[in-house]
Amino acid sequence: MFRARSGRSFSRPDLKRARSRRPGSFARALGFVLAAGLSLGVGACGGSGDSMALQLVYAPTHDVDLAKTGGVPPVASGTQIWINPVTDARVDPGRIGISEEEDNTPIYYAAGQNPGDFVRNVLAKELTTLGLPITANQAAATHALNLQLQKFWVTEGNNYLGEVTVGAALVDINGQLLWQGQLTGAAKRWGRSFEEDNFLEAYSDMVLDLAERVAMDPTLRNALATNQPQPYVAQPVAPQPAAPQP
Repeated sequence: MFRARSGRSFSRPDLKRARSRRPGSFARALGFVLAAGLSLGVGACGGSGDSMALQLVYAPTHDVDLAKTGGVPPVASGTQIWINPVTDARVDPGRIGISEEEDNTPIYYAAGQNPGDFVRNVLAKELTTLGLPITANQAAATHALNLQLQKFWVTEGNNYLGEVTVGAALVDINGQLLWQGQLTGAAKRWGRSFEEDNFLEAYSDMVLDLAERVAMDPTLRNALATNQPQPYVAQPVAPQPAAPQP
């Protein structure tokens, strides 16, 4: 593993109510496969009488905004960033949301990629689009981006409100900690009540927003431009959703 000299270590890859409804179209679902074997799967939905289970599929409602990275410091030549598997620090890793419109019905993820895998795959794709040199070849990496998932949640009420928060750290090939911080992505959209497509769009849009915030972070960009440690400003940990959420 890439180990920070400060002593911190970071891991290396070591249901909806029963009723008839139209199947999710997932018309905008985007599948992609990285050489390292990262992939986004096919969408599916299942449920018991009092819950919904979604297979996480990337289906954003818009593309990343390339203009947001205008003016940021350029990445040093030769840099290659490997994204380590995401560690999940949430209280209940299986819970990913709630439908207040359906009597606080809980939302879970179904078989397939878990929320950490989903975040990692989307970031690998969108950070590349935003100009960061993400590599799928771990052996070629000069830096590792380590992520801890602290919040991954969509609430359906009058709108679909999504929020994803990660603790992040960038280390170089020698294990020197160059940057750390906490970043949050958010999404808000209108949609039909208790609709799997709209849930997936909210999850996708909030992680896309997170990717933009990673790419724009000035301190992270300074670390990638200079390959020098950056000052750390502590930020509060994202609160867990209130009961009955996890």
